[in-house]
Amino acid sequence: MVKKKLSIISLIVLVIIIAIFLKTPLEKEGIEEAPQNLNENIEIRGLDIHMHDKEGINIAKTTGANWVGLMYFVEVDWDTGRMFEPEWNNPKRLRKMMREAKNQGLKVLLQIYPEYYIEGMPPGYSHSIELEHGPFKDQEGFLKNATELVLELAELAEEEGVDMFSPWCEMNIFVDWEHAKDWSQEILPKIRKVYSGLVAPPKGEITWEKYGLKNEGNLSYWNFSGYDYVWADVFDSDYHFNNLNGNCKKYKDYERYIETLLNILEKLKERDKTNGIILGSEIGVAEQFLANEVKNGKNAEDVVEKQWKILFNKTYGRVDGYFFYPWRGEQYLATGVIFNANFTEFIKKHYTIGG
Repeated sequence: MVKKKLSIISLIVLVIIIAIFLKTPLEKEGIEEAPQNLNENIEIRGLDIHMHDKEGINIAKTTGANWVGLMYFVEVDWDTGRMFEPEWNNPKRLRKMMREAKNQGLKVLLQIYPEYYIEGMPPGYSHSIELEHGPFKDQEGFLKNATELVLELAELAEEEGVDMFSPWCEMNIFVDWEHAKDWSQEILPKIRKVYSGLVAPPKGEITWEKYGLKNEGNLSYWNFSGYDYVWADVFDSDYHFNNLNGNCKKYKDYERYIETLLNILEKLKERDKTNGIILGSEIGVAEQFLANEVKNGKNAEDVVEKQWKILFNKTYGRVDGYFFYPWRGEQYLATGVIFNANFTEFIKKHYTIGG
């Protein structure tokens, strides 16, 4: 009887040791386990991550995300057009984050995110005035430098096995629209020569008045031919058709804005013969509407969640994926609204089944 008890105890101890052995490698590498009930109906469940966000990749994995969009910031001097990386953003850090995401089993989108640098002004200040700058005098020179930077990062993306690459954000705030449109086609075959993954277009909004484009509704301003997806940032209505009149004043306006944008993207997908539609790489918020709601005593996070719930309801099953930003961390909006975003649980509810 004693021997039998010892054998049972020994067996239990052995099982515990094996369980610890199997679990330890994941803990040592810091690999988070993804939820088991992933929403496979959404092909690309993406979240954008800043280069200085040391916990974002781990947290993204717990939401059910299967993609992360790494935002590689490039500062562009307001006066000279010189391009340089901020201190917290460099190729070494980028490679580290790419490898961390891959170790977590996540796919990676690398997106180049340029913004104006104005000496003496805080980070992000230029966003509120960037459209006032106008094209640099030497547009060809600026595009030459941008091309060199893009190809360097495309080569890095190839070396690290990055799954998707986007070459720029809103080139039209640095050069005029025609130069930006032409460059988006000229850069594509150059990227394809050094990078074998998916290529998404230079990102930005699909809108007219904001960008100074005269013929509202005319889709010839965009050409996504040759790219793998069509996509667009999602913020606020700037439309003056389909019963919309500028920025959203109520939730019904936001619903109509999302439906209008989706119809546009469906037309562009068919016309330019791309593989699918992505909302992003920035799904943000309707900022003016948010500011008005906050002014009237509403909680900022509640308003954002209500907007994003409308977005999911209108687009689920009609798009191939999403990339959300901002979904965590302190947010300083151009309207003056400041809040601490934490939409992890909200995202999880939509990126998992019964989350």
